[in-house]
Amino acid sequence: MMRRIAGLLALLLSACTPPSPAPKDWHAIAGETDAWSSGSGTRLQEYRLTATPFSGGLQDLASQVTIDVLTRHRGARLEGSTPLQSCPGAAGVARFRLPGERRLDEAFSVRRGHAVRVTYVHPAGITGDPAALEAMKSSLCALTAGVPNQ
Repeated sequence: MMRRIAGLLALLLSACTPPSPAPKDWHAIAGETDAWSSGSGTRLQEYRLTATPFSGGLQDLASQVTIDVLTRHRGARLEGSTPLQSCPGAAGVARFRLPGERRLDEAFSVRRGHAVRVTYVHPAGITGDPAALEAMKSSLCALTAGVPNQ
């Protein structure tokens, strides 16, 4: 009887644990928090999640993302910025071409006074890894579901 109760309790607790923001089957980057990678060499892909205090709205954050990427990555070019299809009106994604045949997709949302940003860097010649795209959607859309902006 006690084993059955303990098993039920463990099952209930595991159901309450939030899912990992990491893309499925990716590896944590040593020495970094909320950063994962897949592949190596020219096929290296990196995924990072950050949440920082932010007092603006979604359009303000879209502008800040563009400024940050163009400042941080000399020679980067903005390819476009659109609502994140999985959660339109609640999140956006900006796409950049980086030097060295790399691409940077940065998805973003503003919730509860924080800028939530997901940065996904991958080779320009490949489509996005489905695991990274699903993690991006889960990280932003799950956080924004039913939560009023700011």
